[in-house]
Amino acid sequence: MPIEQVSPELERIVSLDQEVEELGSGYIVGEGPLWWQEGGYLLFSEVRGNRRRKWAPGEGVTVLQEPTNNANGLTRDPQGRLIMCEGGARRVTRMEPDGSVTVVAHSYHGRRLNRPNDVVVKSDGSIYFTDPGGPSPELDLDFSGVYRVSPDLGSINLLVRDFVLPNGLAFSPDEGILYINDSQGVTVRDDDIFSSVGHIKAFDVRSNGMLANGRVFCELRGERTGIPDGMKVDVEGHVYCTGAVQIGRRCILRTSPRWPVSSSRLPGYRCHASVCERTASGADAPHERCHAGLRGSYPIPTRSHHATGTPRRCLAKKSSVRGHEAVAAASRWRSTFVKSMKACPALGYV
Repeated sequence: MPIEQVSPELERIVSLDQEVEELGSGYIVGEGPLWWQEGGYLLFSEVRGNRRRKWAPGEGVTVLQEPTNNANGLTRDPQGRLIMCEGGARRVTRMEPDGSVTVVAHSYHGRRLNRPNDVVVKSDGSIYFTDPGGPSPELDLDFSGVYRVSPDLGSINLLVRDFVLPNGLAFSPDEGILYINDSQGVTVRDDDIFSSVGHIKAFDVRSNGMLANGRVFCELRGERTGIPDGMKVDVEGHVYCTGAVQIGRRCILRTSPRWPVSSSRLPGYRCHASVCERTASGADAPHERCHAGLRGSYPIPTRSHHATGTPRRCLAKKSSVRGHEAVAAASRWRSTFVKSMKACPALGYV
């Protein structure tokens, strides 16, 4: 699959002559891609299939764990331990080196969490995660929230509670800003075309880990399928995000305070998806962005040459169509991964 360039700035990031390779397909909501640097393999969640899968060069895709409590977003903490959002169990957990599982968070003020979706770990060990789903008569909380758990797991703080559907999240390189998606939803026309409604908000991260000065970083609206979902920020501060995409296309989005919104298009299918980042060691080593969609996973080598080691975080999230139910759409879409934004008024680009 060739990459179709939309904006010239993308040449600095994506190798346009690189063919996109399909690593696997046929999954029931593929999410949470996480590159495991030491082993040289990719983990990802098959959410509705209730499995954690592994892709390794020369081995292909195998089942690593089943069941997984419908785990979705995956990341690692500074000690290298796997952190998981287990939507089916309504909790966030951590896998210890001996294989045992520690519960990071399962409730707030005595009420069960909704369905934790995506997670990121700050360098001090504090854990931030999104918890969409509320209000719902089936759930205990009457809101959807974003939370912070202290490094010792001793306290949990509600950071944001006014999002419609908090989804992907990612820190800036200096961890001074936390970006959070609000996948507000989609509208469905008679011809079954989904129009996206949502945005990315940016928050300043205070010295105590709390958030302040929330503002809209980028609007995602218009006659395009998809919603803002998984995010990753590279070492130069560029934000990569799944989002709205034209019918019959899938795209990589990149935006930053220095550059306008730009994207590449990968001819294919409509999708909702996730994004992670693989970083090889060495000053001249390229990045590779791994994308998992509802039914497939793909790597895209890029031109960034500023990485000096393994990234602390590799972020990915699930998406939502008509609330949390994406299965019906997934059965019709051979979907894959990331999308482009239409406008960023916050940056002056429309």
